[in-house]
Amino acid sequence: YALCMKAAMAMASAIGLVVLDRAGFVPAGVENTPQALATLCVLYAGLPVILKFCAIWLLMSQRDHDRNIT
Repeated sequence: YALCMKAAMAMASAIGLVVLDRAGFVPAGVENTPQALATLCVLYAGLPVILKFCAIWLLMSQRDHDRNIT
């Protein structure tokens, strides 16, 4: 369980940085566009949640698969 959650957070960070770069976000205190700031908010709040739900779904499906085998 912990491994899947950590992997989800690592993936969120890696994906988020690439998307933020493409959205034009500059972290050096420069004026960012509203689109870049909105992208930051969505990625910071939403992407980890979505990836955690995916990790939970994978764990639950694996558990169901293991029950059907035995």
